[in-house]
Amino acid sequence: MVLAQTKNGLAQTHGRAAMAATITLRADRFTSILTERGANTNVAAAEILGIDNGTISRVRRGKSEPGPRFIAQTLVNLAVTFDEVFAVEEVA
Repeated sequence: MVLAQTKNGLAQTHGRAAMAATITLRADRFTSILTERGANTNVAAAEILGIDNGTISRVRRGKSEPGPRFIAQTLVNLAVTFDEVFAVEEVA
């Protein structure tokens, strides 16, 4: 999809204003996969993923959005696809 910036600064796609979106964690699926691998705590998850346990906690609770490193470490270390543990959602 190609975005073009208009004179008023809004990005447009195919003549319509672009919708704002964000990536969220499918926390229930993420937790299930970690539990299958014996990681029942954020500390254990941090060891598997190579991510700070505080970051894992904030993303799980929806207090932070998963960043590029969180996403990459999750996909690589859990050997899952993006859609298995993440969702793209529109934001208001």
